[in-house]
Amino acid sequence: MGAWGNGAFENDGALDLIADLRHGNFSFDEIQWAFEDKNYLEVDGGQMALALAEIAVAIRKGQPSPVEELELSTVAQHFTPEAIGFIREQVQRTLSDAEHSELYELWEETDELDEWLRASRATLNELA
Repeated sequence: MGAWGNGAFENDGALDLIADLRHGNFSFDEIQWAFEDKNYLEVDGGQMALALAEIAVAIRKGQPSPVEELELSTVAQHFTPEAIGFIREQVQRTLSDAEHSELYELWEETDELDEWLRASRATLNELA
């Protein structure tokens, strides 16, 4: 059974991403596989997009790391203006609808869709 929760870091896609960030194995080139299909965003891509958005917000606002044992200063160089634009685009795709986002589709099957959307949209707004 995988990790599942409405927080940006409570799922397998985000946990894998965080492991890569912590160990210095992260690059945007390495995660492009999760965003290749321009018509439908699979669950891993949506989960990674939301986690990246939370990290980007913390970096841009000088906030503490939203992830335990992740020093933002060691990953901040990845979060260029272009990368943040990419993250914003992927979060928008994630939150679009069930026809274009598997993560949205999965949340739609729960009683917590509105709560998830509210929290995720708040992060997107902070990223703007």
